[in-house]
Amino acid sequence: MKKILAVLFVMFALNLPARAAFYGAMVEEDAYISASSQFEKKDYSAAAKEYAAFLEKFPESKYKAPSLLKMAELSENIEDAMKYYNMVINDFPGTPYEAEAVYGLAKLFYAGGDYKKARVYFNIIITKFPSMVWVEESYYMLMLCAGAEHDTAIFEKAYDEYNSKGYFSFRSRVNMAYAGYLFGSGKYDRAIVMYRELIDKTQGKDGNIYMPLVYLNASLAAKKINDDKSAEMLENDLKFKYPDSPEAKGGKPAEEGKFSQAQPTAAPIKPSGHKAAAKAVIKEFYTMQIGAYSNKKLCDLTAEKLIGKKYEVFVKKDGKFYKISVGKFATKQEAENFAPGMAKKEKLKSWLIKQARE
Repeated sequence: MKKILAVLFVMFALNLPARAAFYGAMVEEDAYISASSQFEKKDYSAAAKEYAAFLEKFPESKYKAPSLLKMAELSENIEDAMKYYNMVINDFPGTPYEAEAVYGLAKLFYAGGDYKKARVYFNIIITKFPSMVWVEESYYMLMLCAGAEHDTAIFEKAYDEYNSKGYFSFRSRVNMAYAGYLFGSGKYDRAIVMYRELIDKTQGKDGNIYMPLVYLNASLAAKKINDDKSAEMLENDLKFKYPDSPEAKGGKPAEEGKFSQAQPTAAPIKPSGHKAAAKAVIKEFYTMQIGAYSNKKLCDLTAEKLIGKKYEVFVKKDGKFYKISVGKFATKQEAENFAPGMAKKEKLKSWLIKQARE
């Protein structure tokens, strides 16, 4: 009997490392699942804390890359998000995780107005990861970057390459951007053809295309080529189908010589009772952009905190990002005078002074 017990004890002792590894893996997986569950429940503050704790406790986990990507998405400032994306790029080269991180960086640079750097990263997706799901959107975003920089050569190249590859998921958005480019370049005869195609093919059912702008620019393009009958029909369709849109009420079209692919943005958030609300409305103004979020909940939480501190806060949707700006100033100098003090008080690491419009 003693021999049997001795043998059993030895077998148990020999299995201890395997048991420890097994239960350790369970703890690791449970911790990752818990953080992911918080994210799915949209408790983003709790998710961020749990992902951070997970990465600290399991630095070599098989879930390291997806956790870093989630931390980038949940970051409250651009610098932290970039740090996490770069960690993924450095630690997981050649993987789908790298592709997602590169794409995330590209969108961050675009949201921050650094279109040159954004183009670099969108091109990496196109050239290094052509089979990834982000490649079509990267072509589209590349066009938007080129449009913002008024680089017609890159714009045309991206448009031609997109169509030559037979892509379709972003076709309506790519065509909308190209129609805006033609309109802004004064090529009204070609622009109206593309706008009409968008009207006929989407029938107003594509949520990615802002149809009031299509009708408005199409009617204006018709006027430019002296097709007054078509212009009148398009204007009537605009007012009938979208009577409450700013375009139907006399909204401003794309300007000649400028690319036009912009979609309307969300209305600014204003604190009730704020003294700035009583000021005269400034149609064009300068503001301090303090952040860009892919996660709307985090954006809203940040905006609410600032509103609670009596700041005048604006939230603008730009593609998949939500940008937060503070203050409304008549001149750029006023905004620049305000920004350093606000940044110091709120411990902001970076900001941008942007020109905006009501």
